Amino acid sequence: VVAIHAFACCYHIRSALEQVERAIKQEFEEAREIIPDIVATETKFIDFLRCESMDPVKAAVRLSMYWKGRKILFSERWLLPMNQTGTGALSMKDIEVLRAGSHVIFNRPGQGFFSVVDESRLQRPTGNTIFRIIYYMCIPFCDEETQRQGTTVLHVVNSKPRPDPNLDRIMYDLVRAGIPMKLRAFHVVQAYEEGKNECLDFLGYKETSVTGFRLRIYPDRIASDSMIGTLRMLESMGFKREHLPRCLGGDYDYKQYDEWVRTRISIEDMMSSIPLTANRLSLTTPGYRIDAPVRRRRNSGSTNATSSSVDENDRQRNALKSRRSYHRTRLVQFSLREHQRVW
Repeated sequence: VVAIHAFACCYHIRSALEQVERAIKQEFEEAREIIPDIVATETKFIDFLRCESMDPVKAAVRLSMYWKGRKILFSERWLLPMNQTGTGALSMKDIEVLRAGSHVIFNRPGQGFFSVVDESRLQRPTGNTIFRIIYYMCIPFCDEETQRQGTTVLHVVNSKPRPDPNLDRIMYDLVRAGIPMKLRAFHVVQAYEEGKNECLDFLGYKETSVTGFRLRIYPDRIASDSMIGTLRMLESMGFKREHLPRCLGGDYDYKQYDEWVRTRISIEDMMSSIPLTANRLSLTTPGYRIDAPVRRRRNSGSTNATSSSVDENDRQRNALKSRRSYHRTRLVQFSLREHQRVW
């Protein structure tokens, strides 16, 4: 049964990808040729299927857009694994922003993950780093409920200084078109601070306008005349006190986030020591592979057409292995240079 299911998945993937325009899927095909293991583990086709209500063609387009965006955002690091070791897709600058805790993600059982965003924790403008962090967060924080129902964002507004917002709508569109989750709801939540009501009202209005512009949506705006009032409003929407920062009346103090970072580093350090394995091409099943080139003995009765076809297949297979070996060597060299820089 497992073998039949795996074969069906491979068939749906291939048939759906055949309907995607070459210009859209070329980055995905390049990645699948060079790093099939990372493609298989970090971008499972079933994740994109759930996000697109099990429509294989839409899922194939979203998967292709994911890799197109990954190449644009990560540049020369786009084929490296997603981790925060400093030798993967995230640079040390990206990791520094990630560990600041401006984006913290929690799970609501049966409702998927939601994110608490507080840009006052950032020291300077992040540019495209924020998009790279979103790509990274899709690895550990993308369960079936989130893929099917979408994610919710709580954007905290307080009186603390914050960097200028990123208004690049094109990049926001690119990221939203590719990651294996959609935006379910966006709430701009004003913190209550004594004597600063007018300032916070302005900042809340500003953030609502900025979000509406860059995401092309109309976010909710939540505000109250007391901290306990803000907390009660959020609790009535299903958010728990332990998941809300203290400026909103919650109990979360970001120590848990530091612990999560340390746990992820331990896991990723261990996984980064595992060497790349053989040439997997399937996005869902480890049983589908490209075999090594085979030298075949042909009998004298074989036709010229058959011989020519076999030779051509061997040439293509050898060319594929040569390209993969070349690119993997470059990736290893780049990773070693980054490792030296980190340490």
